[in-house]
Amino acid sequence: MGKKGDTTREKILQASLEIFQHRGIGASSIALIAEETGIQKGSIYYFFPSKDDLAFETLARAKEKFIAFLEKSLDTKAPRESLHNYFRAIVKYHRERGLRGGCIFGNSALEMSEKNERIRQLLCDTFVEWKNMVKEVIEAGIQAGEFRGDMDPEDMAWQVVSTIEGGIMISRTCRDIRHLQTALEKLEEWIQG
Repeated sequence: MGKKGDTTREKILQASLEIFQHRGIGASSIALIAEETGIQKGSIYYFFPSKDDLAFETLARAKEKFIAFLEKSLDTKAPRESLHNYFRAIVKYHRERGLRGGCIFGNSALEMSEKNERIRQLLCDTFVEWKNMVKEVIEAGIQAGEFRGDMDPEDMAWQVVSTIEGGIMISRTCRDIRHLQTALEKLEEWIQG
């Protein structure tokens, strides 16, 4: 694929991410993506033979970007500071977006887990990788004496992921970032013991 093809494919993926995040995969159409991008439907089908293929590739790209976000926000030497920076980065991201769109992974999991096994597995892998990255910070925090040591790091990491997903959902529904922010502040206090 040439440079123009790469640019076109990227434009389709970027537009699809925004559309899927705001409308959902099922409520989005190739025609809408064509309208938003100015790219003919036939060209979209050239790159992505079906909407499910486009959804999978869009979510795979979103996963890459999210893992990079996690690596950056969790990248400090002190576990307590890493977790604090990560929580602040999540609140900042959703505040700056006006709570629009929520979490593409949570949204898509609710919508697609019973409909498409390939997408369900990608989403499961995303949540597991996310949990594992948080778990590493928690383990380091327990070893450094910065976090409570009376809980399993695996369980604690899943609690972090679950609290973030729930906090995003409630904040979006109530249109108030404080729900997510408060949930993360309380979670941080709990982890520190």
